[in-house]
Amino acid sequence: MEISALVSCEWLQQNFGAENQVILDATFFLPRQQLKAKKEYQQQHIP
Repeated sequence: MEISALVSCEWLQQNFGAENQVILDATFFLPRQQLKAKKEYQQQHIP
């Protein structure tokens, strides 16, 4: 089995709640993008 840091939505749905996984949001915006990270997270995160 190949291990990858990136997974599909389907894989995440099938494996959600497994003890040996961590879901990490590592979103980063450059200052010139003028985006608010907290606002973007609240609007687009996977509940």
